Amino acid sequence: MLQDIFPFIIGFGLVVVLPAVSMLLGHQRRMAELMRQHPQIPLPNPEVERRLAGLEAQVSSLHDKMNTLILSQEARTPDLPTRLENRN
Repeated sequence: MLQDIFPFIIGFGLVVVLPAVSMLLGHQRRMAELMRQHPQIPLPNPEVERRLAGLEAQVSSLHDKMNTLILSQEARTPDLPTRLENRN
């Protein structure tokens, strides 16, 4: 029985597996060449890091102000059931 399947296994390996392995190895070789051409990502610029930290602080501050305004507006408006009762 194994003797009957063996030629199909060899044929499948030659037709499908061998080209797939060849493509993967070629891709790996090209990626290795790219990594050799660009070996290291440059370090970030300290000026950019400083400006980014400032922008993050501004966004955080604006977010806090927005939440404060929303909460103060909600405190001034009546609850939804009260508003619905007053509407009728």
